[in-house]
Amino acid sequence: MHSRYFFIPTLSLIAGIGVAQAADDLQIHGFVSQGYLVTMNNALFAAQSEDNGTFEFNEMALNVVATPIERLRVGIQVAAQDLGDSFNNKPTIDWAFGNYSFGTIATGVDFSVSAGRFKMGHGLYNDYRDLDMTRSSVFLPMAVYNPRWREIILAVNGVGANASIQAGAMGVFDINGFAGNNNFSASEGPLHDIFADIDQDTSSLSTQSVLGGQITWNVPVEGLKLKYSLLDATQFKSIGTYSGAGGPGSFVPGTAFNFTMANYWDNIASIEYQWKELTLAAEYDYTYYRSRINGTFNTGFGNIPLELDQATATHATYISAAYRVLPKWEVVGGWQWSQTELDLGSSTKWYAWNAAVRYDVKENWLIKAEYQWTHGTGLLRTAEQPDGTLEETWGYFALKTTFDF
Repeated sequence: MHSRYFFIPTLSLIAGIGVAQAADDLQIHGFVSQGYLVTMNNALFAAQSEDNGTFEFNEMALNVVATPIERLRVGIQVAAQDLGDSFNNKPTIDWAFGNYSFGTIATGVDFSVSAGRFKMGHGLYNDYRDLDMTRSSVFLPMAVYNPRWREIILAVNGVGANASIQAGAMGVFDINGFAGNNNFSASEGPLHDIFADIDQDTSSLSTQSVLGGQITWNVPVEGLKLKYSLLDATQFKSIGTYSGAGGPGSFVPGTAFNFTMANYWDNIASIEYQWKELTLAAEYDYTYYRSRINGTFNTGFGNIPLELDQATATHATYISAAYRVLPKWEVVGGWQWSQTELDLGSSTKWYAWNAAVRYDVKENWLIKAEYQWTHGTGLLRTAEQPDGTLEETWGYFALKTTFDF
């Protein structure tokens, strides 16, 4: 996957690592992509994707990174994307940060700090998820990198610290930590959609803080690295009113609800190995939260106040292998699986196989194609289906081209 390394200098600056090593005072980069997505048996991201396909699948961004004084790096990226019914090419500030490197503060230890809006570094590829030139597949494995959650998991507003530790025969450890928060829209976006799917019309979404970090072990085996990522969203709250048909055995439409989570824990264990033209990767993602919801419930004999307390755990994993068969051609294949369990006893799961091919037309222009066969409905929304029903077995074909500079 040689093309991945073309953008590593810029990506390192974005992540706040190796800040003092940039040679240029000003760097400008960007990309534009256009895709086509068609699905079979179910719709994904947009109702028109099923059978007919959709061109509502594009991304664009422009970023500028500068060094106004020695050791200080500042940067900003403005981006927009369209993914069916989500995002709709609304320009957003992906990141805007300052990073100051203290250089070597002790033997073998480099240290820097960041402030502003910067990428979380959650998992192996979250920092690079929008950059097609860093991978062969059209989509990253959705079991861990669901595109619906991009705007929530991409970056954080706050402060961070980064350390690189040379550990001799043990290799190199990169350690990052952050504390901050995010702003969530109650009228659109993935969180709004989750509550809308369970007949809850939200008026306010908030969290007290978003905390987390990662530790990456660059093992003293060429091409091998291990990583652990942790994210905790504390005191998440959603308030609003119930909608839907109502009736006995459900919450009463038009009455208020209050949904809270003390903590939302997201843990990812990752491994990647690169050997010559081969890249192998695997990640395991475990999320857990306990939620509490208050509302007015229709028993069939009258309305009563009701509070429900429930724990939810999701286990998800994938394995993938990419191989550059020719200088301009690369192929990738993989398997992924996800299962969500509720402490009330119910469980849902899905799994998928995918294959993709990439062709580098020119140094700054590539074309990709990908097919995925899926069993299970965990990636789908009933609201996006033309007939309002979900099929257990379905698939998608995606075609995408990207220009970058």
